[in-house]
Amino acid sequence: MNISLAHLGHEECEIYEMHKKTATVSPSVTFQSKHLQHLERTIQLCINNVQKWVSENGFRFSVSKTTCVHFHRQRIYAEPALHLDGQPIPVKGEAKFLGVVFDSKLTFSSHVKYRKSA
Repeated sequence: MNISLAHLGHEECEIYEMHKKTATVSPSVTFQSKHLQHLERTIQLCINNVQKWVSENGFRFSVSKTTCVHFHRQRIYAEPALHLDGQPIPVKGEAKFLGVVFDSKLTFSSHVKYRKSA
């Protein structure tokens, strides 16, 4: 059984209200599905809803700091096509989230290399 899991991570959310102070957060969205098309639709709907809420409440996401990692075990696979604010979200082979480096195969070898070099 082939199951795809995609994780959308965002490094920074800038807040411009509340006395013009800036705060950063690291939200993430994770879904699991057997079918990539279902996964894309579900995550895109979630992104659209979050983007709408963010805009209505004075927040802003930086598209350049947003990435998608497609966790899978297949040798041949398609990458999800996701968009934030009309711009494509890049799909990367790995991403750091809360200090842990996640790679698309969830082997954590990139994280071990990162920790050894630190």
